[in-house]
Amino acid sequence: MGLTSGGSDILKITMVFGLAMIAIGCGSSSGASGTAAGGAAAGSGAPVPVESLEAAVVSVFCKAASTCPGSDLSFSSEAVCEAFFASAAESEFGAIVEKIKAGKIKYDAAQAGLCLKEKVASCSMSSGKEPASCTAAMIGLVKIGAACEVRKECEPGSFCKQKASDCPGVCTKAPAIGEVCPDYNCADGATCDSASPAAKCVADKPAAEGEGCSSIECAPGLTCDYNLQAPLCKKKGAAGESCDGSDACVDGQFCSSGKEAKCTAKAKLGEACAQPGDFKSCVDGHVCGVIGKISDGKMQCVAIKKKGAACTSHQECAAIDLHCGGLDSTVANSAGTCSSLPKLGEACTPSGDTYPQFPACFPGSSCDPASKKCLGPAAKGEACDSESDRYCGKGLTCHMDDQGKGTCKENLKVQCD
Repeated sequence: MGLTSGGSDILKITMVFGLAMIAIGCGSSSGASGTAAGGAAAGSGAPVPVESLEAAVVSVFCKAASTCPGSDLSFSSEAVCEAFFASAAESEFGAIVEKIKAGKIKYDAAQAGLCLKEKVASCSMSSGKEPASCTAAMIGLVKIGAACEVRKECEPGSFCKQKASDCPGVCTKAPAIGEVCPDYNCADGATCDSASPAAKCVADKPAAEGEGCSSIECAPGLTCDYNLQAPLCKKKGAAGESCDGSDACVDGQFCSSGKEAKCTAKAKLGEACAQPGDFKSCVDGHVCGVIGKISDGKMQCVAIKKKGAACTSHQECAAIDLHCGGLDSTVANSAGTCSSLPKLGEACTPSGDTYPQFPACFPGSSCDPASKKCLGPAAKGEACDSESDRYCGKGLTCHMDDQGKGTCKENLKVQCD
């Protein structure tokens, strides 16, 4: 598959409305459906009842994850994506919905429907400026000075400030432009510039050429020069110019690796590349794949394939739930078919034995080196670690000891959002 690292920490996805951070292996606890309650398809613009909110958000996200070009997280189909979220351990949506039902957040079903529709149209599920409808979908009703647990329940212009390490916090007025932001929170229309000596709120707009960008995005056509003690926006590099980041070069170029990194033309189909699973160094629609025997170390840009297509590299099957099934990467001229990764209970080969196939199991499960079968989340008291990517089940956290060995234990109190 196209990813070069995997498991519960592969990616974190910021869901619509800023409602939750869902990590791979720690996602939704309830089933997701392409149709919200009442029969309206998610993303159609129809009102979304609060009871259907989580399912609607997941459905719209999965549409983007399976169809949007350059999606942060790519699944082979909407159905597979929704099945993943339906089987994952837990979600943070529950706290938001509870606050809505408790009357601490005003929820507008019509605005939520419009927000989802705009998200589908723009393919901006995890980045970009929020449409006005997304902001209007939820409005906090808890007054400044009152107890809180999540930011969304605080009235506009305030945030949930923690008093100590645990909840509850206190709804606190958010700093305005020019005011210090020690908690990195600012009022609407402002963002916290952590690079300034006192960390002050500045206007929430892209930085122009020559302006600071350590905590602010640069305007289109510019890149942030992090080599400077105080990073500034500058024009993106042309072919042959030095660079220092994945987005530091003009279209058609990428920033090569190494001490003398330079903007280099993206490789085409069949041309050499250097990093398995890298999309940046190849032209659009292609990825850097390992070809032939792993020991030969031959890498070239290959076309991204869909499920069922013939493949000669695991990276060709770039969806997170696919690999090149049947491919023997220990021999030359081997081939296979883009197929689903093994699921819970199915036979698997530990990823360390078959690099670059990683992860070895469908996201949400891990390959047990002893039984060579895909296992689900570890229970309380069971081992967990990053090497095998065994994560903990619902309500549990992997606690590491001084020797780097992990054990699943009950969660501590959740910190305020």
